[in-house]
Amino acid sequence: YSLKLCMSLMQNKQFRNQVLRVLVKIYMNLEKPDFINVCQCLIFLDDPQAVSDILEKLVKEDNLLMAYQICFDLYESASQQFLSSVIQNLRSVGTPIASVPGSTNTGTVPGSEKEGEMMETEEKKGSPVASVKSAQMSPGTKDQIPKMIKILSGEKAIELHLQYLIRNNNTDLMILKNTKDAVRNSVCHTATVIANSFMHCGTTSDQFLRDN
Repeated sequence: YSLKLCMSLMQNKQFRNQVLRVLVKIYMNLEKPDFINVCQCLIFLDDPQAVSDILEKLVKEDNLLMAYQICFDLYESASQQFLSSVIQNLRSVGTPIASVPGSTNTGTVPGSEKEGEMMETEEKKGSPVASVKSAQMSPGTKDQIPKMIKILSGEKAIELHLQYLIRNNNTDLMILKNTKDAVRNSVCHTATVIANSFMHCGTTSDQFLRDN
């Protein structure tokens, strides 16, 4: 209710974002975190990196069904730019970061030992997300990333929709054939072709056109 109220009545964008951030914390602190609503809030907050981290976390915890459901919801509700950012972040998951050239050369830069100690301290104080990113991913996790990318890009939804239409194609070709043979003129011929396109829309079935 609070999320619906926030998105429908609050006009001030800054205040609305603050409320959404609070809702994200509340959802995440539940005994069983509500990741679906968290991701919906993150869509409005335009935070694709946080969504990518949640998907990665779910996959690592073997909560694949929830991860897939979130991907389908994102495809239905998020913008193309947001989806592209999430996909790009997922593709970079588990990719080792290239070392900075010259970083191992301790004799060229004065005070490099002190800087190295400072860098180690900063790494230890880094965010939990950064530490998760640096962890080595299991082969099973890496196998799930392409599947989520396929869902987010819309390929899986289109494929499933197409399979559904093909399996449930119960059109009667005799109706079209009898209509075509009943009256032979250009108007009826055009109407029959249009009727065929409506009857077999999305099924990839071109049997009537092949036979006639």
